[in-house]
Amino acid sequence: MRSNVKNYATLAIQYSRGCPFDCEFCEITNLFGRTARTKTTEQMIEELNAVYNTGWKGSVFIVDDNFIGNKTKVRELLPAIKSWQEQHNYPFALFTEAGTELGSPNHKDILEEMVAAGFDQVFVGIESPDADVLGKMNKKQNSGLHEKIKNIQRAGLEVMGGFIIGSDGEKPEVFQNLFKFIQETGIVIPMVGLLNAAKNTKLYRRLLLEDRLRGEPSGNNTHQLEFNFKPELDEEFLINGYVDILEKLFDSKNFYERCQTLDECRGHYHSTSAVSTKDLKAFGRILYQNLIRAPDLQFVKYALETVITHPRHFPEAITRAVKLHHFKKITKATADIYHYQDVTESIYKRFEKKVGKLKDKFAGDTEVQWQRLQELSHDMLEKANKKYHKINEDFRADAKRALDNLVMKIDNYMQNYRLEL
Repeated sequence: MRSNVKNYATLAIQYSRGCPFDCEFCEITNLFGRTARTKTTEQMIEELNAVYNTGWKGSVFIVDDNFIGNKTKVRELLPAIKSWQEQHNYPFALFTEAGTELGSPNHKDILEEMVAAGFDQVFVGIESPDADVLGKMNKKQNSGLHEKIKNIQRAGLEVMGGFIIGSDGEKPEVFQNLFKFIQETGIVIPMVGLLNAAKNTKLYRRLLLEDRLRGEPSGNNTHQLEFNFKPELDEEFLINGYVDILEKLFDSKNFYERCQTLDECRGHYHSTSAVSTKDLKAFGRILYQNLIRAPDLQFVKYALETVITHPRHFPEAITRAVKLHHFKKITKATADIYHYQDVTESIYKRFEKKVGKLKDKFAGDTEVQWQRLQELSHDMLEKANKKYHKINEDFRADAKRALDNLVMKIDNYMQNYRLEL
């Protein structure tokens, strides 16, 4: 294991399973129950030692369905992790997943202990800022979202937020409201996905009874541009809005505005002291990317302001720039597959138009017509293939369907045309 850890951005330790809540779209409670089962404190310390002994220093993900699902056990665990981190000079920057109730006033002690133990981030399933939507998905515990998120940030933790598009109860202004909420709360990394109904959920069973299901979920909600059910709002509106909001969220200006909002609100937290060769290389690459290859004025502005106002946050500013570069690539690939459907439709229309001209030009020579038609179909499919292969290979599933449909339409046209000759 020691020889492989350098290939990872983070390592993981499983702590618990199960969640006390029963959100309609989530399969956790059906699979693992509503009572959170945890490892013992002794087991967790042993696993921290095991990771430490690999030579790893940096990010460690404490994997949970809900880290504070069993608050009694968490209150026992955190002081032990704090003690371990102090003894080893805080080699790990910890992050985990938890419910928004972590930001409630009665959990202030847990927040403080998490930060003292070296946690610096937490992923929170926010889903929607709309109370009506949260009520329909049985997630009423997400009330008072603004204040809960700010409480978590003021304690010293960065909030990464999960959001869902396509839930029942959404309103036409869903995208404007979601963008406004994310910007105001300073959620630097919002993870927005289209809803898919998982099989082991109450949502799946309800949609089945309502005859709204279309098929099984793929398990992918980050770059698959379709629903496996009929949503309440117009599907084209939702998918178009989804692509648009991703592009807005990961626009440099909007991204670094969220970074500044978080920096102004966030309380003190521990940071790992060691700077590795990998960190220095990443620093060099991001400077080259943002200053030379594709100059980004917003990055320069944010980096300078960070040096002046929050100098201890500068390494994190560089890390955020790396993350933005990654998210921009994903967003571009998502937009590419979304627009590829239009590309194939446009190619087919041009194909039909050029066929009409061929018929007029070579009206008396069917053999020449057929030869030119074959050349035309080859050229058109070659153009579609070239555009297809420009799409990131990890994102091509939806584009492949559009390409296959174009091939089928042109083949059918060719077969019918041949029969008519």
